[in-house]
Formats: sequence, C-alpha cells, structure tokens
Amino acid sequence: MTRRCLNLPTLLLVVSLHAQAAPDAEMVVTDADRQHWAFLPLAAVTPPETEADAAAWVRTPVDAFIRHAQESESLSPSPQADARTLVRRLYFDLVGLPPTPEEMERWSLAIEKSSGTASAALVDELLASPQHGERWARHWLDVARYADSNGMEGDHDRPNAYRFRDFVISALNDDLPFNTFVRWQLAGDEIAPDNPKAIAATGFLTAGHSTLIDVPMEEEKLRYRANELDDIVSTTGQGLLALTLACARCHDHKYDPIPSRDYYRLMRIFNSGDRKEVPLASPSEIKAQRAATATWQAEREAAVKQRDEWMNHARPPLEDKVRAAKIEQLTASDAEKQLLRGNPEDPGAKTLAERFKNELGTATADYIVFLTEEQKAHWDKLALQVNAIEKR
Repeated sequence: MTRRCLNLPTLLLVVSLHAQAAPDAEMVVTDADRQHWAFLPLAAVTPPETEADAAAWVRTPVDAFIRHAQESESLSPSPQADARTLVRRLYFDLVGLPPTPEEMERWSLAIEKSSGTASAALVDELLASPQHGERWARHWLDVARYADSNGMEGDHDRPNAYRFRDFVISALNDDLPFNTFVRWQLAGDEIAPDNPKAIAATGFLTAGHSTLIDVPMEEEKLRYRANELDDIVSTTGQGLLALTLACARCHDHKYDPIPSRDYYRLMRIFNSGDRKEVPLASPSEIKAQRAATATWQAEREAAVKQRDEWMNHARPPLEDKVRAAKIEQLTASDAEKQLLRGNPEDPGAKTLAERFKNELGTATADYIVFLTEEQKAHWDKLALQVNAIEKR
C-alpha cells in the first residue's frame, strides 16, 4: 500500500481582527463612596441596657457593652479576681513588668481593704510611670514599621533612629494630644520647626526601608525613590486612614474608593521632602550653635598657628642635635653611624638614610627635648592655650 505524505505548513500565524478594547473610565468617587466607614467621624454611642441583676457588675459604660454581649450568648461573668491577681494584671497591662515583692504586698493589702479606691490609685501610679510609654509605644512603632536599620539588601545601621522611638514614648507619657501626635509625624518640620520633638516625630516618614546607592544609575535611583515613597504612602494609609492605598499605585482601587490619581497626589506631597540627618534644635539654636562653633574654630586655629610658628622658628638651631640623637638610637654599626653623622651626602650615607627613613623621621616632641628651660616654659604655655580651647 502506498501512503501519500501531505506537505503542510509548519507555522500558522493568526492575526486577530477584533478592535482593541477601550480603557476603563477613570474612577469617580461618589457621595456613597464617601460613606466608607473609615471616612466617617466618631459618633456618641449609648451603652446598651443590661439585665437588672447585672447592675452591680456594670461599673463603667464599657462594662455595659461587655455584659450585653455576654447576655446575648447566655454567658455569665467570671468570678472577680483576687487582689494579687489584679495587681499582676494591672502591672503587666500598663507597664509590661511584674510588680516587685514589696509593690505586690503594698498594693494587694490596700486593694483588699478598699478595692475601688486602691485599684484606681494603682492605675494612676502606673499610668504616670515612664515604663507606661515604653510598654505601649511599641504598638505604634510596629504600625510605623520602626527599625534601627535600613532593611532590604543594604541593611545599614541607623544610629539616630532611636530619636523617633523616644518621641513616641514621650508622647504617651506626656499625654500629647492625638491630633498633634499625627500632624507632627506627617509634617512636624513645617508645623513646629522650633520644636525638636516635632522634628524627631517626622521619623515616621523615614522609619521604613531605604536603599541608598552611590552609583551613576539614575534609573535605579528613581526606582528606589519610588519604592520609598510607596512605603510612606502605604504606611500612612494603613496606619492613619485604615485604607490600603498601595493598591492604587498601579490601578484604581478595586474595593476602597481610592483612584490612582489620589495615590499619586499623596506621593507628590511626600516627594517634596527627602531623608536627611538634621540637628534636633530650633533654627535660632542652630544659628547660635554654628556661630559659637565658628568663633571656637577661629580661636583654635589662631592658637595652633601661634604655637606652630613659634616651634618653626625654634627648630633650625636644634636640627643637628636632633639628627645626632636619632642616629645614635639606630640599630647600625658605629662606622655606619659615623658615616651618617660626618658625611650625609656620601652615596653610602644616602643609602643608609633611605634604609632608616622611618627611624630618622622627626616630630615636635624630638625638638622639645633640646629646648632651654625658658623655651620649654614658653612652649608649655602655648600648648596649654591650645588644649584649653580644644576642651571647650
């Protein structure tokens, strides 16, 4: 049987003749979108009613919400904690540390005698302690993605990052109003440029990862900068607006009412500044410090110049003595030392001088040894002037 082979094309090129789809229309934020829960102001809420037998258990409005939720699930409150358990809970919740044996004894006895008054006094004491800010600052520092290094591949240390950490701690301990707390972190250098704490607060914007490259690759620098700005916008959205703004970097948000144009408007705002190490002081303090530094520098340079010029004039008569003393200390034969002393221009002497170049080098201390008593007193006076200025 003869089989016939068909000669078919090995490659088929298919060209679609369908018209290209039109791009989606730009997102329009409607009045309904503006009712998104994250945009709405806080509203006063009336505590729910509870059963009559719960009145003794409900001591605060918060208790009413808890008891109402328990009742809806047919649950009963747990028995009241004993004094020692309450003391430990308050310490761990408010300062993150256990009470000392003495504190435990003092407060548990006080609560057993007068539970309401004593426990309130303990809460006030713990809220006023420095450890309270240290305990609770860590939660905001997590939101602000605080770290002591840059992250990413080039994870360099940030020796001054702790300034932002300390700001958050002091803000809690000093009862800084929340609106000020937020505004300083976003624009403290603009709002309160004379306040070092407001300057330190802007560490919120630079607490995230950073990649600094010192290479002539403009495209790489722009890419890293865009990623840094995206980190700032994303953290601001999540931490302060309850919104995932980073989704709008590439397209209008699929769920939250955030168009891409709003994302880039925010990015433009943050792009008006850059990372920089600055003194934590007011402009007037910085100006005064720089003026004082300039005055100090001028005084030091004048004193150093006076000292060194005097020594330059005192040296020439001592050159031979200093050289002879240096030659005498060499690990060389007597003949070689004599050649260096008596005929320094001899080729052999020059060879020796090159071999002992380091040993024959001189410093100011070598000349001081040969100064007269009067010269030494004057030199000491000039040196003390320089030292006194440098200590300032």
